[in-house]
Amino acid sequence: SSHNWDIFATANGAHLQDDGNGDPAKVASITFPSSGGQPINLIDDPVEGLPGTVTTYDSDGVPLQTSGNGIFSLPDIGPQQLSTGGLSEPISGITFDISKSVEFGAGFGVTNLLQSGYAPGKLNSVNIEGNGVVLARYSNGQSKAAGQVELSSFRNPQGLKPLGGNEWITTFSSGQPTNSVPGDGNTGQLLSSALEESNIDLTQELVNMIVAQRAYQANAQTIKTEDQLLQTLVNIR
Repeated sequence: SSHNWDIFATANGAHLQDDGNGDPAKVASITFPSSGGQPINLIDDPVEGLPGTVTTYDSDGVPLQTSGNGIFSLPDIGPQQLSTGGLSEPISGITFDISKSVEFGAGFGVTNLLQSGYAPGKLNSVNIEGNGVVLARYSNGQSKAAGQVELSSFRNPQGLKPLGGNEWITTFSSGQPTNSVPGDGNTGQLLSSALEESNIDLTQELVNMIVAQRAYQANAQTIKTEDQLLQTLVNIR
């Protein structure tokens, strides 16, 4: 005798195959050989020599293909109507490998659970590493590189022509840019979420501001004196 297990599948809240009445229809079945309660692999068992098989079905329950290697493919999943009103993306090329499946002569119970994928995740944060790699972190614990910042160096940075708005353009004097990633060549590393400190002499800048203010006041007094002289000339009769 043998033991049969039916496989049903759903995608985006809809049955992958149904019987026409809204009830799910099996997409495949596993046939395990019986061997006195001993575990038998789906593929040929080296001791018993009893093959296991997987059979796939169409929506009408007609067998499509029987395989003894435990690998079978699901039919393509077309777009499904979502609760938001839109359509889901079609899914194709789903292949299952259940060649390591076994059956025991005892009541069913989950004894081992392995996860080969990750739960859906949302973007939590974005951080730029010292080498320019933009690292995106997600709520499911995964981190993925979203890109890398590229830096350019010039033979003569002082030769760049300012365009305004913190934009510059190359000139013959500056030379052509040399592109590389941060930390390579003549480029420095990047510091994410860091604020650069001032690199000027505050005392000297304060003195320069006082000198400029005094010069402005002197010029203002000169204009005031000239205005008074002109007014005196106008009043002479």
